[in-house]
Amino acid sequence: MGPYLFGWVVPENFTQGSLEEMAARKDPLRLFVVAFRGLVEYRRDALEDRLAASTRILDFMLEKYEPAVRGDNGIRWYYGNDHGAIKAPWWSGMDAMMGPMTFYAAYELTGNQRYRDEAVKSAKLVLTSPSDGGILWNENGKCWLSEYSWTGIQPSEEYHVLNGHLWALQSLLLLAKATGDAKLQSAYDCARDGVVAQEDRFYRANGTWTNYQTTPLELNPVHYNTLEHIQYLAMHALSGDRAYLQPAKARADIFAAAYPLSLIGKEGSMEVIFSMIGPPHPYWTDTYPVRVSCQVDGQTIERRNNNLYKTSVPLSERLIIKVPVGSRPTSCAVSVHTPLTIPMYERTEFSVEAAEAQPLPLDGATAMLDAASIEAGKVQITPGHVEVDGANSANDEARIVLPLGIPVSDHDIIAFVVKTPQKMDLGFLMEDSEGRQATRYYLPLAAGKENIVMLNRLGFEKNDELGDTLRSIAMRIFTDPAGDDYEIVISDFQKLRSPAQISRWLEGHPNANFPQQ
Repeated sequence: MGPYLFGWVVPENFTQGSLEEMAARKDPLRLFVVAFRGLVEYRRDALEDRLAASTRILDFMLEKYEPAVRGDNGIRWYYGNDHGAIKAPWWSGMDAMMGPMTFYAAYELTGNQRYRDEAVKSAKLVLTSPSDGGILWNENGKCWLSEYSWTGIQPSEEYHVLNGHLWALQSLLLLAKATGDAKLQSAYDCARDGVVAQEDRFYRANGTWTNYQTTPLELNPVHYNTLEHIQYLAMHALSGDRAYLQPAKARADIFAAAYPLSLIGKEGSMEVIFSMIGPPHPYWTDTYPVRVSCQVDGQTIERRNNNLYKTSVPLSERLIIKVPVGSRPTSCAVSVHTPLTIPMYERTEFSVEAAEAQPLPLDGATAMLDAASIEAGKVQITPGHVEVDGANSANDEARIVLPLGIPVSDHDIIAFVVKTPQKMDLGFLMEDSEGRQATRYYLPLAAGKENIVMLNRLGFEKNDELGDTLRSIAMRIFTDPAGDDYEIVISDFQKLRSPAQISRWLEGHPNANFPQQ
């Protein structure tokens, strides 16, 4: 049940006021998640108030939730708010399967026959094509459970979101096993074959990271890589199907390579270091706390970071875990807490690493467009500047090209500090030694502060097209032609790889602003 217990649900979520607030959001998945969590806590801890809250939510979903379509053949629940370009009402396989699974679980706990009846009818109701209002694409006997569907959707528009498919697939499996219903079992078999057939599409070409969806291609944030890991483990535990084991292991291995451990120091004062900062978006740190637990001379020494978003805590403390092992450990294990404890990997061999990173020169940096000049990292920004080159129109960006000329791996981080007197919206352009380019936007930088900028090549669109050696990274500062001139300062330009290097670099900027998502 790990995937359905992934994330935080607090006692306050089970009050009447919280139910009304959740109902107002018009998000059926959230309501079913809280209801299912309440059923789990009732069965585990005999908490009668959780059962009462869960059945109150389920009765509401049966009778009153809107938008929904109710009929003799079951209920379809819809989302009442737009999701990006998808206009309400739209629907999802996640709640379309979890809802019936939760109703059936409530039937098993309460004996309420209506819960069972609506569970089976509503699950079967949506086992049609999204083009016909359902959630199940079927292509030559290999099916996909759609996370995002809307009126008029075509097969070519299907996003193919992996965690959404696995979420619905697990509910479908639980329902099929509990009911013995042939139609549910057949749909599960088809959807199982679909994800097995498409699983290799959810990796970057060289296998260094996982994809969130395939259409359009989008990389996983780190916590979705973790979610998929436990989804595959759960599917194997429930089905015994070994086809789910390799994808689970792949995601743990990818996490271990991208978020490794460092051992630093001398015998008697050694430390094991873990960094929350890593691929593919260094500013988008793991949403959940991480624990590092080490075995040293028969004793367990562990540390966990609980202050990930507490800005009063120095960056080198809230984003870095340091385990004071003293001597070389025999093993260290890394786990993520969601609040479930999810073991990710264990390491048994350590060599002492250097904490010094690779400094990069700013000498060869060039200023372009509204960046009028650069000297020793100081850049003059002149938004009113007119580029005399053909059109003779005002520019809308300042561009500073920072030279690299070095190999940069999918696990390396390019870091520097930018001090600016005003808020800056910016993007980046990465270029390899053959002139191929990849782009990305970045979080805004704060005014009047030193801002930490950290880039990983995986976070750039079309990063797969770049060679190993990068020629440069260009910072694009978007400007207003009516704005005043100002000066920014770029400093401490380095390539970082290991957690020890990231930690040391952060310690050099204790008061800097770190734009964090």
